[in-house]
Amino acid sequence: MKRYTKEQKQLFHDHISFAKKLANKFYKKTSGQMGLEDCFAHACYGLWQAAFQYDLNQQVKFETYAYKRVMGSMMDAFKQDLKYVEYQDLDVLDREVIPQIETFEDEYELKDFNRVRMKQVRRALKKLPKRFQVILVKYYIENKNLKQIGKEMRVSKSWMTRLHQRALVELKEAMV
Repeated sequence: MKRYTKEQKQLFHDHISFAKKLANKFYKKTSGQMGLEDCFAHACYGLWQAAFQYDLNQQVKFETYAYKRVMGSMMDAFKQDLKYVEYQDLDVLDREVIPQIETFEDEYELKDFNRVRMKQVRRALKKLPKRFQVILVKYYIENKNLKQIGKEMRVSKSWMTRLHQRALVELKEAMV
């Protein structure tokens, strides 16, 4: 079991408000698709990791160092939620993805709220243009990065980043 130094614990406690601020920012950015409490919990986890790994002798402010860890922790949790989204490639979905989701639901007896939210995301995803569906599927389900997806779709990584953002915006709008 790892021991944490007094300085690491103090660093963590001194920056709880920083984690809270980032959690609020992330919550708003995702239009509340992930609960505020969940955002804060994942932000604290990222902050704890940052405090443990931060070298006090560095010439970098702790907030600068911790920002990516905190935001990354929340983003990982958000992506994990989206992994169970049914994407529409049509035949492949019905044969492979839906049974996996149903098995997951049966094994872990997800709460009704999560099932309802998943159905909302599925319905919203089906309303998106095919191109956006493909991008979201490849990114969140197949775990490909934007550079790989861009290469497959013959567009630059920067353009793929824009398309990904637009796909997320349209998905959020379709869920309303």
